[in-house]
Amino acid sequence: MVLTGFTVVRSMAEAVACGRLQVESLLAPGEEIHAHRPGERERIWLGQADLVLVHGLGLQPWLAPLLEGRPALPTADVTAGVRPLAIPTGPRAGRPDPHAWMSPRQALTYVDNIRDAFIALDPANASTYQSCAARFRADLVRLDQQLRQRLQPIPAAQRVLISCEGSLAYLAGDYKLEQIYLWPSQAHPQVEPARLDAIAAEVRQRRLPAVFCESTFADRQQRQVARKAGARFGGTLFTDSLSGLDGLAPSYIELLRHNADLIKRGLNPAGS
Repeated sequence: MVLTGFTVVRSMAEAVACGRLQVESLLAPGEEIHAHRPGERERIWLGQADLVLVHGLGLQPWLAPLLEGRPALPTADVTAGVRPLAIPTGPRAGRPDPHAWMSPRQALTYVDNIRDAFIALDPANASTYQSCAARFRADLVRLDQQLRQRLQPIPAAQRVLISCEGSLAYLAGDYKLEQIYLWPSQAHPQVEPARLDAIAAEVRQRRLPAVFCESTFADRQQRQVARKAGARFGGTLFTDSLSGLDGLAPSYIELLRHNADLIKRGLNPAGS
């Protein structure tokens, strides 16, 4: 059994495993990733695991103490070799922004690391993991092209993503969008009224048509920004978690497609 820290990496790992391995996630769909408090469930899963795929870049600090108690349990960092962006503001300013999976280009590195970890765990099925990883890589390259085509028509003045957490820097960087957020990546989701007013004023001044929030956070404050600014609440983006199987983002690829479609409709409603 292979354990992942959260559902996005589980989806990637399932694509590479092609059914040869049982892949599970410590977090269920919709669970908040940064400030999770592990309990008996996580300890039971770790006791049954043969490999843990760890997401580095400081994403899940609660996981490291659990792994220290199991030094013989094999682990692999899926972000090894990723070129991180720095968090620009907040208590972790200057540290790596962990949301690199929001870029399908960066995800290619995840796939390579997962493939190599699976081959080390189960060398008898190395050819399966190599071929499945190659196919998944090709899917991600095509997806990158599709997202670029989908988002390209958004007018220059409207290419601004207003989100709850600053989790969209990699997506924004890939597709030439600007990111503005209520709170920075890895910070506590608590927003002062002055911050809300300042963002609402910027949205109103720049005549931005929509603002968004991520699925693992309450959207009440962002809806307040929209009302103050005379903008629309554009909908829910998926970043830190997949949806359930019957939801809008049941896989990693569907997560990115959903986000691109929602952003396009929100920021370029006339051209959607």
